[in-house]
Amino acid sequence: MQEIEALAAGLKSFATWNTTATLQECRECCGGKGYMSENRIEVLKNDTDVFTTFEGDNTVLMQLVAKSRLTEFKQEFGNMNVLTILNYVADQAKTTITEKNPIITRNTDENICSIQNFI
Repeated sequence: MQEIEALAAGLKSFATWNTTATLQECRECCGGKGYMSENRIEVLKNDTDVFTTFEGDNTVLMQLVAKSRLTEFKQEFGNMNVLTILNYVADQAKTTITEKNPIITRNTDENICSIQNFI
């Protein structure tokens, strides 16, 4: 239950911050006309400003997410001995190397895809 609560808190914070920033960018791109009621940007921006504090301030919600992640981290590593930690570090290194391998990873870059079509 705590994991779902933290996920919802993080998602709400991210979505409202992103929406507020996007609407601000749209308003700035319109210049002075961004404040005109025909654009409806001001109405949307007023709503999103409220959403950043509605059901909890985003900063507080992100602190809840951080606390949840740190608690999970403590539970995962709390009972480890030196050998278990070394195995964990080795697995992380293997994963990092595998992800950087261009043969194994799936690259969706347009330039790579066009090269692969010619091969």
